[in-house]
Amino acid sequence: ALCVTNSMASHVELVDCTLLANAASGEGGAVWSAAGTVIMTRCRLLGNWARGSGGGLANASDAVLSNCLVSGNTARLGAGAANLTSGTLTIRSSTLSGNISGELGGGLYHAGDGASVVTSSIFWGNTSSCGATATQIDSDKDPVPIVRYSCVQGGWTAASGEANIDADPAFLDCEGADNRLGTVDDNPRLWGYSPAIDAGDGAVPEETLDLDRNPRHFDAVATADTGTGVAPVIDMGAFEYQGDCNGNGRPDAQDIARGGSKDSDQDGIPDECVAP
Repeated sequence: ALCVTNSMASHVELVDCTLLANAASGEGGAVWSAAGTVIMTRCRLLGNWARGSGGGLANASDAVLSNCLVSGNTARLGAGAANLTSGTLTIRSSTLSGNISGELGGGLYHAGDGASVVTSSIFWGNTSSCGATATQIDSDKDPVPIVRYSCVQGGWTAASGEANIDADPAFLDCEGADNRLGTVDDNPRLWGYSPAIDAGDGAVPEETLDLDRNPRHFDAVATADTGTGVAPVIDMGAFEYQGDCNGNGRPDAQDIARGGSKDSDQDGIPDECVAP
């Protein structure tokens, strides 16, 4: 779909885009950033394939994923994203889920001498030949990725980690109505009881809108802030919870007021959204 290789002075920005079902014989099924800077904001990288590294994104220069969904991509290494050689890769407020790697790095593969920095993001349900929980993020080079205020299946225990969680983020429907990962109906928005709500890092420079173009810093009043930054604290992942815990398109208060949902303990959260 996109290949940037010609000049270190190249600067490409993609906003509100969907890169779907692309393929590469080498690196970067959807995006191969070999030179210059690529910034992706509120983008969906879905169902892409690379024979080499980076089913969704391969980076060897300078790349940013901000408020993006990377789902259902496949590659030999780094099915979601791969950071190679001396590249700098920044992933913030993004969700990488359901990506499948033939070898290492179901979510992210870091293989260069550069830097990979992950903040306020979710890595869940990515798989590789090493198993589902062992390789959400793989690194075979120093420095290892910096991962902060993120949800990583299997945990992230490296010294470069801070305030990360290993708890099911409670996606509404990761595969969507068609039960296929990597298609436009993938729905890793958050149930109202998700531990990722109000758990991100709002101190990091952030877009004002999430992937749905809803405002960040929405305060889920029934959820304690476990993240950091100016309140209301942002959520982890690409989608900011908007007070619609069952994902029916209506605010929880409206569901309760109209009798469509019960609220037995009167905490403002519909009973069907209480953590099982």
